[in-house]
Amino acid sequence: VDTKGLVLTSLLPHEHRMSVVNMAVRRHPLSGSIPVKSKSRLIFQLGWRRFAASPIFSQHTNGNKHKYERYFRDGAVVMTTFAPITFPPASCLVFQDHNGQLSLLATGSI
Repeated sequence: VDTKGLVLTSLLPHEHRMSVVNMAVRRHPLSGSIPVKSKSRLIFQLGWRRFAASPIFSQHTNGNKHKYERYFRDGAVVMTTFAPITFPPASCLVFQDHNGQLSLLATGSI
């Protein structure tokens, strides 16, 4: 007996729109200490969506002020980019492209 599954999905009313998305992430231990400059092209997996964007980095603090970071540092960092609206809670995986090979750079959530 050969059975095949069928998966159907749909978008919520505003999920086809674009907006500013803030992601709180931490550097993955296996990513090494290669510096990643702000506004460099990265690949994001937010929930079931995968897209490329050039985020800016800022400090993850409790106040209203978030200092811009030039490089992705160890510890908690906020990545901000223009992306499809995704409702929290959603997991976030950040990949870096090395000559066609994707390596995991950071993990976090929206």
